[in-house]
Order: sequence, then C-alpha cells, then structure tokens
Amino acid sequence: MAQTERPGTSSRDPLLLCPCVRLLYVQLRERAGAAGNEIALIETLRDATRQSYYLAMGVSWTLRSKHLPQPPHGLALAFDVCPKEYLAEKNWNPGGSLWYDLGREAEELGLEWGGSWMQRDYPHFALSECACSAPVAGSLEA
Repeated sequence: MAQTERPGTSSRDPLLLCPCVRLLYVQLRERAGAAGNEIALIETLRDATRQSYYLAMGVSWTLRSKHLPQPPHGLALAFDVCPKEYLAEKNWNPGGSLWYDLGREAEELGLEWGGSWMQRDYPHFALSECACSAPVAGSLEA
C-alpha cells in the first residue's frame, strides 16, 4: 500500500526550535536519558499548510500551534518527542508510565506538557511565548 504524501513541510531539526526552547529540549533529553528513558525527536517547526492538514486529520486542534514560526525569531516554541521504548507500540502507548515521567520532568523545567491537557497530546511540549533574554546570536548545540 502506497503512503500518501503529507502536504506542507515539517522538520525534526532541533536548530529550528527557538533557543530558549532548544535549551529546554536538550535538558529534557538529558534528564530523561539519565533516568533510562531515551527519547526520539519527532517534530519541531512546521508550516501552515502542514498545520492545516493536521487539523483536518484530527491530530491537531488549532491553527495557532507553537510548532508554527513564532516571534521574535521565526522559530518553533514547541516540539514533539516520544520515548524510544514506545515508538513501535500502537499510538506510542498513550498513558504509558514513561509519558508521565517525561511530563513531570518537562513541567519542572518550565515547559507546558500536552499530556496534562483536557484533549491529551502526550508527545507535545512547548513554551507559550519566547523566553530568550537576548537576540539570537548563535546556535546552541543540539
């Protein structure tokens, strides 16, 4: 069966995360790894066409996603990850204990976790606004 091409574009590149979010992603990845929960980066920045597609497919609930380019840098304030242990499981094992461990760590870092929303989105982590204290002068290592 041929896979249908998804419209628009998206990326897994951590360099397309706003520096303040990129730093938190790296910290979350390190904390999770130290606890034995290796994570895979699924998505960072996406364009409006891909966001509209996700909305139509019922896997997103807004056209104002923080995955879209955000001010002031035009980079994403959100990323999706999955515990590597869950990648081969149906729907990435929603409600599995590793999600709650990851969500707790993320919230301690100051990230919003989609797993705590009424409409659960376990892989989603974001900041509501840019927290950079200075203009982007360079890139953080991913």
